[in-house]
Amino acid sequence: MANRDSDKEVVILGGGPAGLAAGIALRQRGIGCLVVEARLPTIDKGCGEGLLPDAITALRELGISLADGDGHRLRGIRFVSRAHELEARFPNGTGIGVRRTRFIG
Repeated sequence: MANRDSDKEVVILGGGPAGLAAGIALRQRGIGCLVVEARLPTIDKGCGEGLLPDAITALRELGISLADGDGHRLRGIRFVSRAHELEARFPNGTGIGVRRTRFIG
């Protein structure tokens, strides 16, 4: 029996939002790929799920839409340390905070 993964042209390490988006983009271009994730699904952690406005645009171009009910809209970002605080609004729209589990299924 042949290994069905042996004909893949690209291996993507990491099944987070960036890895999955890369896999979708490659498949839409007819390029065989395999996404490898070290952890068992369903991974529910806050890592990479604060999507900036350009990420939302890129997802739309891949055919993935996020509704307001899928997460919490983000108007900007804020960094805070003991000595400093910096806040800025996004100049080109809003981002969205989305749980990783929203992208499964």
